[in-house]
This record gives sequence, structure tokens and C-alpha cells, in this order.
Amino acid sequence: MNNERYWQIDALRGVAIAGMVIYHFLVDLEMIFQVPIGVYKFPVVILARITAILFIALAGISASVKFERIRSVGSRAVWLSYGKRALEILFWAGIVSAVTYIMFPGETVVMGILHFLGLSTLLIVPLLYIKNNLWIGIMALVTFVLAIFIPNIVATHYWLIPLGIVPKTFGSLDYFPLIPWFGVMLLGVIIGKSLSKKLELNVGAVSGMCKLLTMIGQKSLLVYLVHQPILWGVMTLITILR
Repeated sequence: MNNERYWQIDALRGVAIAGMVIYHFLVDLEMIFQVPIGVYKFPVVILARITAILFIALAGISASVKFERIRSVGSRAVWLSYGKRALEILFWAGIVSAVTYIMFPGETVVMGILHFLGLSTLLIVPLLYIKNNLWIGIMALVTFVLAIFIPNIVATHYWLIPLGIVPKTFGSLDYFPLIPWFGVMLLGVIIGKSLSKKLELNVGAVSGMCKLLTMIGQKSLLVYLVHQPILWGVMTLITILR
């Protein structure tokens, strides 16, 4: 089993990470400096949605491409590989939950992007064995259709939060339920199955901005974890000093 990476996927992931950092910068400007940007309204919120769709679709593409590369080593090795990655992501998701519980107790992140990716990394494994993309596409479509009706369901408890069914009192700084976002990941799987033999492993010929984005994409988890503390720290310092 090799650990080589496809630079095209990393470069696109770098684009998604850059979009995320820019959006969170705008959110912090509005929250800390009260700049009336309207980050939760059109058109700024479009940046957040496009970034999330790209990032999650790339997770599906990456999972699919990786599976095609390592499936020959056996199911046990496949589950161990994906399970190890899922546990790593869920560990950091737990840290995010703990930190936001302390800092923002009313909007604790309990099913944010990392929670979603960790859980989806496990859920996606058996579906990667499906050879016919039509079935995966149908599952994605079902997920999107369910998403139309989910908002009309109000839960009386918190157990269904991962599915997108929440009580009226629920609030979170970051929320990515399986419905509909798992459907986006499934679409990424379909794309990955189609592209797995067309991607290039050699990053030596990549240069300039593309190479920078590739490097950022390779460290996406690290960038995700540190960018907000850095933004908060810098902006808080500016607020104190001005």
C-alpha cells in the first residue's frame, strides 16, 4: 500500500481551504469588529457553500481514488486504513467540540465539518465496493430528496443531530449533517471512480500558485485547526491595541 498523493486533488483542496480561510476571516471581521458584511446572507454565504461543496466532494473523490489503489491488499487493510484516518479526524473533532463548549457554550460544535468527515469516512467504505455508479448516484439523489423534508421535522432530543434533525433550541457555530452533505460526498465518489486512472502522481512539474495550493491541500487538516485561533488572536490583539 503506497502513500503517494495526487497533486490535482491536493491543489483543489488547497483552493477549498483558501476559500474557507477567506470566509472565516470575513466572519471574524463581522463578529469582532462589527463590520456589516452580512456573512450569513447572499452573496457572501455563497462562498461558504461553494467551499463546503468542493471540500466534501474532494473527500469523496480522494476516498474513491485511494480505494481503487489499495483494494487489492484486502478488505482488512482497507478498513484499517480508513478507520485510522476516521479516528484521527474524529479525535480533532472532539477537540473542536471541547474548545467551542468552553468558549461558545450556546453554540457548541457537535456535528461540524470534521465530525462529518470522520463519520463519513467510515460510512463510505462499504459503498466503495459498489461497482455500478448508478446505485451510488441513486443513493446521493435519495439523500438530497430527504433533505427537502428534514427541515420540517423537529426533534425533542439531540440524538438525531447527525442526520440533520434538530430541536428548536439547537445552535452550532458549524453544522454539517449527513443529510444532505453525505450525498455530496457520494457524488465525489462517482467522480473519483471515473478519474482514478487519469490523475497524475508526479508533483515535480507543478510550480507557482498551483504548487502552493498543492502544499496547502496536503496540510488541510492542520490549516483547518490553526487558522481560526490565528485569526482570532491577531484580530483580538488589534482590538486591544487600537
